[in-house]
Amino acid sequence: MRKLFSLALVCAVVLLSGCADSAEPLTGAQPDEAVVSDGLWAARQGDWIYYINGDNYVRDEGVRIHDYRGALCRMKQDRSMQDVVVAEDVSLFNIDGEYIWYVAYDDGQSVLCRIKSDRTEKKEILRFDSVYDWGGYAYMQDVIYYVKDGGLYRLDKATLKSERIGTHDIYNLRVSSRYVYYTVNNEGEPGELYKAAHDQTEPEQLTMVPAFLLEAGEGRAYYYALATGYCYCYDEEADKAEAIAMGGYEEFLFVPEEGFLVGSYISSEEGMYVMPIEGGERVKISEDRAERMIYYDGYIYYINLSEMYELYRIRPDGTDRESICPDAVSELDVPDLLDGYLYYFSDSDEGRIYRINLETLQYECVEYEVSGVIGG
Repeated sequence: MRKLFSLALVCAVVLLSGCADSAEPLTGAQPDEAVVSDGLWAARQGDWIYYINGDNYVRDEGVRIHDYRGALCRMKQDRSMQDVVVAEDVSLFNIDGEYIWYVAYDDGQSVLCRIKSDRTEKKEILRFDSVYDWGGYAYMQDVIYYVKDGGLYRLDKATLKSERIGTHDIYNLRVSSRYVYYTVNNEGEPGELYKAAHDQTEPEQLTMVPAFLLEAGEGRAYYYALATGYCYCYDEEADKAEAIAMGGYEEFLFVPEEGFLVGSYISSEEGMYVMPIEGGERVKISEDRAERMIYYDGYIYYINLSEMYELYRIRPDGTDRESICPDAVSELDVPDLLDGYLYYFSDSDEGRIYRINLETLQYECVEYEVSGVIGG
């Protein structure tokens, strides 16, 4: 989700329209190439990098900062041959072979659309609750989970048919390769935890007490039980949950390839903690209030709320902590990791999209702009 701010000065006012008609077909698309992506805002297919063109944080006012702010664009690694693939205000996207599935913002709703990477055959699939109000969306190989009128639905990508999962209004969701997990929405607070297999519509209750769902993946789900004050790890194979740490982390990073977890407190017991995946003693590695953590090449990268929302990195043992970029980064967007670059929206520069080379720590604005508008 992205930050929703008001902006007094707005140029190039454009009313938004979900899944509008596309322009002329693009040449050079490589639909048979593998897709490289670690997030929802930047991806590479073959020689093309696809990315969301900055944060249109005035969308609630029904306007655009400029015609292509928030559009889905593409470019080569050297920033040449930039072009617009989808001109709408795009929230997130996924590339699947010749198709790009994307969510556009339209008058308070999210609109799921599909388009070929050559900019042809655009199709609106469905409308659901705005991902800016509630981050209820998960894209998988065969299905897509989304939230509509508070309920959880699963879309079959092949048939484009949807079915509801359970009868609850939900608070948040996470997915693993086997299950979708969700907590019940209890008047705006997290309720009991449930799971459902990807081919089932009847969920199974996992907790009898309210739980805040933290993360899922690699055969496990992690949650914080409000009644006990502990974080738990639910093992899918054993069908069993065990307490792994005291305290309710507000941010959680799961690093299965290295065998550890990172928990971050923001409003209480501020700091970053590292602990083994299987449970055990936790170690405090920093006093920082960390959000949107990412692990790459021996470092934990994060937005540091303690230091004016700058991008920081630190090693899991607490050494080599440093600021890598002076920009204030939107804390409601997880920076995307792609080919050794970290892509982010800069609050210091009106929401423009930047990328930083994690080897050289050089950063640059990569926004596609036209003359006559902000930044043109």
